[in-house]
This record gives sequence, C-alpha cells and structure tokens, in this order.
Amino acid sequence: MEHRDYFEYVYRSSDHAELPGTTYKKIRNRLNKFKKNYEYNVELISEENINDVQRFLKRWCLWRDCSSDILLENEKKAILYSMSHFFDLELSGIAVRIEGNIEAISVFEKMNSDTAVAHYEKGSPDHDGIYKLVNAETAKILQKDYQYINRESDMGYPGLRQAKMSYRPHHMIEVFHVEKKDIKL
Repeated sequence: MEHRDYFEYVYRSSDHAELPGTTYKKIRNRLNKFKKNYEYNVELISEENINDVQRFLKRWCLWRDCSSDILLENEKKAILYSMSHFFDLELSGIAVRIEGNIEAISVFEKMNSDTAVAHYEKGSPDHDGIYKLVNAETAKILQKDYQYINRESDMGYPGLRQAKMSYRPHHMIEVFHVEKKDIKL
C-alpha cells in the first residue's frame, strides 16, 4: 500500500540555488531579510570544525527537546552517529557560522549520477530565515554536480510537509509499505 508520509521530495538543484521567479518570492524575501540582519560565513564540514558541528547538534536537540519525542530522540541518535562517522561514511556538508558560532548545518552525499541526497538540515531557532539560507547554500554547492536534490520524506509531520511543499518539488518518489503476507508467491 502507498505510504505518503514517506514519499521522498526531489527538487531541481538550480531552482533552490537561484530561487527564480514569483514561485519562490516568499522564500527569497525571507532569505534576503536573513542576509540583511546577519553577517554569516558558510564553510564545509571538515576535521577542523566537526567538534563544533557536534556541539551545535546537541544544542539543537536541547532547543527541540529531543528527549520528549521518541522520533526526535531516535533522530538525535542517528545524527550524532553519522557525525561520529562522518568521514568514514563519506558524507559532505556545510556549516553556517554567525558571530563565530555554528548556527546551522546541512549534511548530504551523492545518491546517483544526477542526484544528491540531503539527509538533514538543522538550524538555530534564534535566527529567522536560517533554514532558507542553509537550503539555498546547499543547493549552490550541489548544483555544480547534480541536477536534483532528494530531500527525503516529511515523515507525516504537517509543518515539515508544508515547508517541503513550499519549495515546489520537481517530483516525488513514491514509497510503498509491503508485508510478507501481501506478497503472492
């Protein structure tokens, strides 16, 4: 059976890097407001800043109160595991610094010859528009090598679904739930 909560959102990387036309006007306005209000630097995640990234992710979980939600608690475990093995897993990513502190990150990798997968993007709740920035900066990097960005599913969270839909997916990858009893041999 079709499982909409796990459909994956796939976008044109150039659309998210450039935010063209009226379709992206609201997003572009929030991004421009962020750029006007904050001085920031974007850097690749590296051995030099991986500890800062891990500290940011622990702060993010405090902001989101990960321990009170089983899904967020499991996401925290997976994210911290991926960061502990970032280089072994051959992941890539960016970090956004404001006033010397990492306030947002994006972690991604190659999925296939024309698509990268953005596993997660996290940002500080103290900086309005930071998710718009990290999304656009990720796309600017990825558009050089990939036509598409798979930003994975919304897991049925209404706010996340609304945010992902506002970025106008190029297409969705349908996901189906199959149990052994459903398979006719």
